[in-house]
Amino acid sequence: MIYELKPDEFYKVSDFFRTKEIARARYFLENNKKVKAYVDNPECPKTVAFQCEGGVFLDGDYANESFLSSVIPEVNKEIAKITFMSEWNLVGGKNYDILIKLLNEPMEYDKLHYEMTELKFDWRKAVTPEGFELRKLTKDLLEDTGIKNREPILRSIQYEFNGSLEEYQKNSDGFCILKGDEIVSYATFVNYIENKFYGLGIIETVSEYQKKGFGSIVAAATSELCLSKGGMMNWETYDYNKSSQKLAEKIGHRHILSTKALFSYFDRFVSCEENFLLHKNVTKDYDRALRLLDEMYSLKIDDPDFLWKGDERYGFQKYSYCKHYYNIAQVYELSGKIDKAIESLNKAAELGKNHPVQLEHLNIDCKDPIKFFEDKITELRKRKSNGR
Repeated sequence: MIYELKPDEFYKVSDFFRTKEIARARYFLENNKKVKAYVDNPECPKTVAFQCEGGVFLDGDYANESFLSSVIPEVNKEIAKITFMSEWNLVGGKNYDILIKLLNEPMEYDKLHYEMTELKFDWRKAVTPEGFELRKLTKDLLEDTGIKNREPILRSIQYEFNGSLEEYQKNSDGFCILKGDEIVSYATFVNYIENKFYGLGIIETVSEYQKKGFGSIVAAATSELCLSKGGMMNWETYDYNKSSQKLAEKIGHRHILSTKALFSYFDRFVSCEENFLLHKNVTKDYDRALRLLDEMYSLKIDDPDFLWKGDERYGFQKYSYCKHYYNIAQVYELSGKIDKAIESLNKAAELGKNHPVQLEHLNIDCKDPIKFFEDKITELRKRKSNGR
């Protein structure tokens, strides 16, 4: 059984989400009008979950299966209206096996929490190339329709500040680097605890302008702005995002805490593909990777070229039979089963020759995928003949 609290009842969960490391959770609970808060017992809650946009924060008893089995479909129903997955932020507790079972094999990551009390990067001495300009990320700038690349920032404001630029102006600030009328890098902060604790809201650099030091400049300038107000700065990232970790440490953040985050995809095909990549590239569990490919095949749609139609709303590309056999070949090669790898590559090449549309979205860095397959087959045959 679950109970949805009304905003004037949020005080009933005041004992949850208390540590400064999860001040972001409290900020949403206390300031975001879109928050939905659920408890197992409205008078004496043992478990609380609240959902804001695509994120869910969970605190209390993680073994509370009756609550979890009811709250998961409820929040997912809301989140599915706006995005393709839910992110479950686990604030307390250690035993979350029940949650993993109910979420149907989510992606599991460590969320790393960083803290800064002193800036260690002098952004004023950083060299900004000619034609680029550092600017405050003001309300007026974001309202200027002539400025390009405003949309990602406005989406983050939709999430953090109920879509209100006035609320952004009151509770946030940031810096950006402009090239003409285009925002190429930016960072914002959120005032989580009034004049005491700030969090980096979002930081991003357009791909073609990365590795130029722009991220360091906007992150440091934004952090300095927070520290000048007499507060402390917080930075959150994930264990797989090494560049974000390096940037945090470069400008003066130190790692203080790790919590768990579970990414649960609503479409089972997407979930299988993401987990396949995880087991192929990270855990090296090749048997599990093959089982996931088998499940993806069982979910195929009625189409001669594609197992899955993709989803353009969220940038998911179509998944072809050619790509499927190429994925199988990669796993066989990595697990040392060379004959099966060659067999799968031959199948992928045959499908690509007979159905060129299947060569789209292979994610192979070459102009001629068929030649790539043939060269790979030749390489594997040589490797086999040499006994490697």
